[in-house]
Amino acid sequence: MEMDTPAGPIDAVFVTPSGRLALLETKLWRNPEARRKVIGQILDYAKELTNWDYSRLDTKVRQARKRAGENFPGVAEWVARFASHALPHRFQDAVSKSLSRGDYLLLVAGDGIREGVGAIAQYLDRNSSLHFTFGLVECAIYESAVDECYYVQPRVLAQSAKLIRTVVQVEPGKLTDFAEEEPAGNKVDDRPVLSESRERLRKFWSELLGVLHLEESQPMPQPARSYALNFRLPQNDAWLVANISQSEQQVGVHLRCNNKPIGERIFAALLHEREAIDDALGTKAEWHIRESDETQSWILVKQSFPGVLIEDSKAPVQKWLADHVERFIAVFRPRIEHIMREAP
Repeated sequence: MEMDTPAGPIDAVFVTPSGRLALLETKLWRNPEARRKVIGQILDYAKELTNWDYSRLDTKVRQARKRAGENFPGVAEWVARFASHALPHRFQDAVSKSLSRGDYLLLVAGDGIREGVGAIAQYLDRNSSLHFTFGLVECAIYESAVDECYYVQPRVLAQSAKLIRTVVQVEPGKLTDFAEEEPAGNKVDDRPVLSESRERLRKFWSELLGVLHLEESQPMPQPARSYALNFRLPQNDAWLVANISQSEQQVGVHLRCNNKPIGERIFAALLHEREAIDDALGTKAEWHIRESDETQSWILVKQSFPGVLIEDSKAPVQKWLADHVERFIAVFRPRIEHIMREAP
């Protein structure tokens, strides 16, 4: 049932005995704007939950069940009633891992889903760091004139497709950019529109990387097949991202610091030099300061362009991104190295 998060209340949260979460958002979809909004909404919930651990999830579920007037024993204890093989300590560890990886099943249920899979892929690409599976369920609603009630018939859309997302996995000393694997035995590409879109993105980033002028010590990423390109910095708790947002008609470059102690120390030191950093960047950046334990801090510059960004505005977009990636790396890389050397 409804569970509160900093991004808003989730309509329903489920958990499997293996510790994987499923988030469900329901909507009466009256127009295309509502469809796009609900997709972004459930993705925001998913991102918020990646900052949680088992203990926080358990507390939030207890609060939700308490509002419903139930004496709820706890998530692990509740699951054990129905799945005796789900050992509490293993279940809790599995839930925590699912939360940290963003390994969820995200479900959107509506009364008239007609959104094309290709259009939805754009929203999913903007959340490439999560390991979620996404599903749409259409609910046909029938009113009974006999017993004055409604009947709901859920059904998966007749035509389905596998959406291939890019996942960036950060480990100590290593940043890996890889695409989700194809199903075994699937030799025929039945997603020509998605494949063409990914190839255009790969070509776009490849051309951008070809015009970048960076120091030899700066590792160069592989061309991404998503709307974001990640650059390694000296410390994995801070990273640089160049991204494209077609829905907002904007591109941007930002430095993001996580909410762990090292990331907080890096951002605090950079914030102390805010005026000097803005001068060095040659532009006034947006500084988003962490407001709670669930959020991160970042430094952002962005620019609007018309049309299809990787086609109609390709040349100016690439020029702007290349210029600002170079500026960000030149300004932040040496500062982060200095911060880490000076760290106690």
